[in-house]
Amino acid sequence: MSRATPRRLYHSRVFHSGFIGLVVMLCGFAQAVEPQPQLRPAQGTLVDLVTVFAEAEATSAVPVQSNLLVSFEELPQSPLPPTDAQATATPIYTPSQPTDGNAYTGPSSARGTWVLIAPYGWIAGVNGQIGIGNQVLNVDLTPGQVLSHLGSVDGALMLHTEVGKGDWGFILDGNLIRASSAVQTVPAQVDVTLQQTLIEGLGMYRLVEASDFFVEGKSLSVDLLAGGRYYQFGNAFLFHPFNPAIPSFQTGTSSTWVDMVIGARTRVPVTNSLDAFARADIGGFGIGSSSTFAWNLIAGVDWKMTSCSSLIAGYRQMDINKHSDSGGSAFDFNARLYGPFMALAFQF
Repeated sequence: MSRATPRRLYHSRVFHSGFIGLVVMLCGFAQAVEPQPQLRPAQGTLVDLVTVFAEAEATSAVPVQSNLLVSFEELPQSPLPPTDAQATATPIYTPSQPTDGNAYTGPSSARGTWVLIAPYGWIAGVNGQIGIGNQVLNVDLTPGQVLSHLGSVDGALMLHTEVGKGDWGFILDGNLIRASSAVQTVPAQVDVTLQQTLIEGLGMYRLVEASDFFVEGKSLSVDLLAGGRYYQFGNAFLFHPFNPAIPSFQTGTSSTWVDMVIGARTRVPVTNSLDAFARADIGGFGIGSSSTFAWNLIAGVDWKMTSCSSLIAGYRQMDINKHSDSGGSAFDFNARLYGPFMALAFQF
């Protein structure tokens, strides 16, 4: 049989002892080798038989026998394994994966329990009409005039508190004022006592918290608000007639009601220690005995003094349109409360 001259690369399986001798000779072993071992190329090894025989004939002193019995198996057409360079190459495009804490994906639940306590003072002027029975009073009292008559205030309590966990919270704000004054008239001296109470309870949900907004390490936030506000306005008049024959007498009126309130607030960082904030809400809607309509606007700045305390200053305006009953028991309050406020806040 003539020697085969393959044109392609094949697996080979050798059965003739002469090929064994050739392999031993190429390896340079002079000692005797046990006959008839079965040599098999490693799995997947590519062998060019033409080159092997040519090199053997050129370097060997022993003629290479030509009557070799060789069988060939064609390699399957499978893809070659990737090279090291291909395995470590960086792909041109990798789909991005969502990351936690993205600034605009919505609220974060990473915040723990938090408490805010802020006593404050609101110097509120009054402008509008207040009707009691068949009498209507036009009121125009500026914040400056209120400030000049602080001596007439018998007591006041203004406290803003918040408590929450994560993105949910509850706001409780109380504003109670009691003032009195004596007025000299022709027939009598009149002692006037005025009382105002505003208490609001609101649920809060943090809708957006945008981290590193304008100032690195600080966040822009947007909160949704919903709840109720309690109003109580009352006045009492004690008359002391100059004529001793006429006994003193007292009259007055008071009205209370509750409004449903919905709104929102936002806080925007300005510097590392200064934030600006704003809040707006509406309520009433003429439901039951509530106000026909009421709205409330608050804006201010928050200067952080320490890690848990800050000084707050701002301006608030509240407009209330309320009408109830008729005749002698009628009560109308169509007025605007407005003026500056300051607060000292502590957060834990």
